[in-house]
Amino acid sequence: MSDTGISSIANYIPRLRLQRKAITESNAWMAPNLVGKGKGTKAISNWDEDSVTMSVEAARRILGPEDDRSQVNSLFFASTTMPYSDRLNSGIIRAALTLEETTQCSDVSSSLKSGTTALINAFNSVNSGKSSLSLVAASDKRKARVASAQELNFGDAATAISISKDNVIAKFIDSASLSIDFIDHFRGPNEEFDYNWEERWIRDEGYLKIIPKLINNLLKDNNISPSDISRFILPCIFPRVPQTIAKKTGINPDCIVDKLAVSVGDTGSCHPLIML
Repeated sequence: MSDTGISSIANYIPRLRLQRKAITESNAWMAPNLVGKGKGTKAISNWDEDSVTMSVEAARRILGPEDDRSQVNSLFFASTTMPYSDRLNSGIIRAALTLEETTQCSDVSSSLKSGTTALINAFNSVNSGKSSLSLVAASDKRKARVASAQELNFGDAATAISISKDNVIAKFIDSASLSIDFIDHFRGPNEEFDYNWEERWIRDEGYLKIIPKLINNLLKDNNISPSDISRFILPCIFPRVPQTIAKKTGINPDCIVDKLAVSVGDTGSCHPLIML
């Protein structure tokens, strides 16, 4: 039986960059506490781009120039900033990519974990035999309040990943999840910006307590030693948190993958995928 896994991956990161120093200097009069965070740049999309168009751009890099794309059986689109709240956004992507009308299209939203949820759904679809090739697209274009930490952290980007049993470059072994209603941020239906809780609460009670438990469960269930891990991906905006969690779980901190905070920013639902 062939292994299921990632057969190709491509990112779309907008060319435009905004210097964080420009943000902190412009708002120093009202938010002097941000001055020390003005390092690096963040990726920003153009005025005519959104999560759908960026996803299309990433997916095109996977599919190539061929006209026949009938090999794609299912499409999962993940985003917390879909341009339409009552329209099949993945259907728009399907049409733009000229995929078959019989392609099963699904939108996955309402949480920043939508990117990994879409990826797991694609693995399950191929594993079950319902699909021979599943395409995952994830993207976000989030708004932030002026002179907020989010204005400095948020970046725009998209990732596309193809899942199949052919030409696998990264084998899927297993997944694990914890469903805990831990509130680090939220956005209501009529709100333009996220409401964010205090950073120490998110770091100490969220990342440092929940993530190690999940990692330990996954490693134990699959009889994997922490020393076997060669790449550790943890999308987190807080400094040193990935290193602390690595030490808590026995993973070599040298295996931590760059979180792209200095050059791209936190890209939301696609960030764990873009770090691949």
